[in-house]
Amino acid sequence: MDSRINTVKIFSPLLFFWRILGFTTSCNKYLIGLYDVFVTIVVSLAFPAHLILGAIFTDEREDIFSNLAIGISSIACTIKHFMLRPHLKRIVALNKTFQQLDERVRSDEDTHYYIKYMRNRSVFMMRFYVYVYFSVGVMAVLSALWTGKILYPGYVIVDWRSTTWKYLVVMLYQSYSFNMEVAQNLTNDAYGPIVLCLLAGHVHLLSRRVARIGHEITSEMDENYRALVICIEDYKLLMSHKMLMRQIDTIAIFRRLFITWRVLGIILWPFNKYLRIVYDLLMNIFVTFGFPLHLVLGIIFSSTQEQFFINLVIGIASVSCTLKHLLLRYRLSEMLMVNKILARLDERVHTNTDYDYYKRFIERPCNFMINFFTRCYFAVSITALLTALVTGELLYPAFVPLAWRTSISQYIVAILFQFAGVSLQIVQNIANDAYGPVVLCMLSGHVHLLANRVSRVSHSSEENIAENSSDLALCIEDHKLLRSTSNTVERIVSASYLVQFVGVGINLCVGLVYLLFFADNYFAYVYYSLHVTAIMIELFPCCYFGSMLECEFHDLSYAIFRSNWPTQPRAFRRNVVNFTELTLREVTLYAGGMIRINLDSFFATCKMGYSFFTVIQSMK
Repeated sequence: MDSRINTVKIFSPLLFFWRILGFTTSCNKYLIGLYDVFVTIVVSLAFPAHLILGAIFTDEREDIFSNLAIGISSIACTIKHFMLRPHLKRIVALNKTFQQLDERVRSDEDTHYYIKYMRNRSVFMMRFYVYVYFSVGVMAVLSALWTGKILYPGYVIVDWRSTTWKYLVVMLYQSYSFNMEVAQNLTNDAYGPIVLCLLAGHVHLLSRRVARIGHEITSEMDENYRALVICIEDYKLLMSHKMLMRQIDTIAIFRRLFITWRVLGIILWPFNKYLRIVYDLLMNIFVTFGFPLHLVLGIIFSSTQEQFFINLVIGIASVSCTLKHLLLRYRLSEMLMVNKILARLDERVHTNTDYDYYKRFIERPCNFMINFFTRCYFAVSITALLTALVTGELLYPAFVPLAWRTSISQYIVAILFQFAGVSLQIVQNIANDAYGPVVLCMLSGHVHLLANRVSRVSHSSEENIAENSSDLALCIEDHKLLRSTSNTVERIVSASYLVQFVGVGINLCVGLVYLLFFADNYFAYVYYSLHVTAIMIELFPCCYFGSMLECEFHDLSYAIFRSNWPTQPRAFRRNVVNFTELTLREVTLYAGGMIRINLDSFFATCKMGYSFFTVIQSMK
């Protein structure tokens, strides 16, 4: 093979930048892990945040638009980076596939096409992005040094105008972060065009090889047959990687939830197990128990009714979050087992119709719910932090054994404790509240896909009795698997959802009492109205997908009769009858064995809130 044909060499600059960003290297994994965390915090998160904060706190219109422009670009870069980095193993696997396809390029004509239309174009795109992106960074640094200003008027915690060394520190931070973001953006933007160029080129080369089969006079029939088989294998190889986005991977959806459990110290780390145990103990002492306790003590020692109700509302939510967390963490082994079962069911998805349904009605809603809970919950903590910093108060008027009003250092300690506590409780709540709706959505979706497979049985080949019987038996096994998995999921979420129903009911009553008796300004009315709406929205997804699961299991019996069962032999029809009898059993999930997890319970909770509202209003 010509040495000039080397696709992996084309990707070497991208792999170099990924190594700089901290996640492709053969060095010590613990040092690389720390370096990756450092880059993620300082560059991926802090740099966009300081630009957005600069836009918020500046008084100059020019600075607002300057920070917004670069801040939006930086946030987009960070999001693209986080979306691309989990697929690095697939990228490496794709490189190995390109190496196999490179070996097929033998003729001078194909070599010329590869060099001119694949290698040169890919190298040009790589160099174009490098020169353009890094020239922006160099020009920004030179402009800042020439004018005596910083690169961007973001929010910095030091007065860089007062001394030279502070100016240099801020310049060094912004220059480093900006250039690292340039490296991120380079990998984000260059990889797609390059890999598509190479895929298109290899498809064109494959078409040339296919067109040449049998044209050589000296070639034997067996040789032509082998060449055709090789071309078919290459086509399958290209299609498998061209359609990477058409892969079904349920475990990937749960990956972010497992990240939250790892942050909370529940899932084993790749580090020393004793360090994990110490971290888990500290997490439970200061977050799981310490944070709710200081809110409950704030309720007891409240001096005003406003402090009392704020602490009561947040305290109830925090205590219920702690209870749900403790109930779920001991079900982790069952969650992992459910993931393996869902991965097995993913393998049953073969047709385009089933794939489209999976993407539209399973994967998309699951990702939406995880994103929705994550964004809404963290927006609450960030808003609370910004409000506290602007007003000079704590995030919540809870009990803090520090004289934080008289000392800046003690105020910072109190703020850090509350912000870290509420942020980690939010991580707990994301895992608590998102797992149930996501797993119920997946189960209901897989029951629907099972109904699709059942309805197609024996339609494609009426005469192939053995194949039709095998398909039916596989559907029956899948139904048993889904029923047992539903029972497992009920055991996992039952107790935690009982806590959620009780917590929502209490918080709903507290919010309505404050609205009717104690709210005396517009802000209080808006805050508690939104609070009541938010806690009802928190309950809706699990109830909705619980009802969806009931309906999909109920409709499964109708799908059986859409199969071509009348044309099959007696034994097949007997199995169909038995299968139908199995599907007639009602599937319902209960919270604590008492409250059905469906829309009836959700609307009953809404009616309870309205009834309580009318009773309290009549008393007023």
